[in-house]
Amino acid sequence: MTNLKLVGVFLLSSPLCLSAQAIGQSPATTKANPPKPQNLSTFNIQDVSASPTGISVVIQGQNVQVLSASIDRQDPKTGTNLPVVNSVGIAEVPPEIRNPTGSAIGTAKFPIVVSADPNTQYTLTLWAKSGDDAEMDWGTPQSRIFRGYVRPPSQTFKLEFSADSLNVSVETPEIKTVKAEWQLGASTVSTESNTGQNPKVALKYTALGGTGAELPGLVLTLEDPKTHEVQESRVTLAVAADPNLKNKVKTAKADTAQKQSKASFSWQDLAKTGVGALLTYFVAAL
Repeated sequence: MTNLKLVGVFLLSSPLCLSAQAIGQSPATTKANPPKPQNLSTFNIQDVSASPTGISVVIQGQNVQVLSASIDRQDPKTGTNLPVVNSVGIAEVPPEIRNPTGSAIGTAKFPIVVSADPNTQYTLTLWAKSGDDAEMDWGTPQSRIFRGYVRPPSQTFKLEFSADSLNVSVETPEIKTVKAEWQLGASTVSTESNTGQNPKVALKYTALGGTGAELPGLVLTLEDPKTHEVQESRVTLAVAADPNLKNKVKTAKADTAQKQSKASFSWQDLAKTGVGALLTYFVAAL
């Protein structure tokens, strides 16, 4: 009994020291893990539109510092969505939606070109973060359906031959850039451009040289300065002339105006149509 009393007294009088191992816990779990950064971004998609240069997305939101997107295309036969782009980050998030204290509307642009078929349906999905932190979770994604863009109708290049130049113009109320080039073989020998409404340029015949055995080519382009969409047309000029026509042209060119007026055609009339102006500079056709 004495020994039991002494043991009891010793236990009551000694400090209680129990380690984490003694109560069945690992030392690692006793340290508090740092919490994940909270995603405070909020946003919704207002509109999506496609163009030849990419996709524009109108977003209303706040505290959006990082954006990521995916695009799916609907299979017209099965109706299922097929991935076009799994994940693409937005290099420039609109500053309007970065504000952490208030919601605003901004437009983000994705350098992704989809089909120019307006019957093709796509789904755009966006994710956002309020910080560029790999530990932060992406917020709830937002999706919006849109269709391929409608290609604008082609503009008509108007060619007008004058006595000393070929005038190229396009009738359009929008600001456009028209450019025309003379080409001889693989070389560009003259370039003229103009930007504005109903733009017009003049290519001088003298840029082609006085004489030559090679007929020129003509390269015409029309560019939208905003979207940078380009319409291009390439034309190879040629003159079909048999020996009788060549002799007739030479004779009419040398005749006086009075005699030309009595001929079946006049040199002035040829110049107005451009044929005479071209023949002037190309011996091969004379």
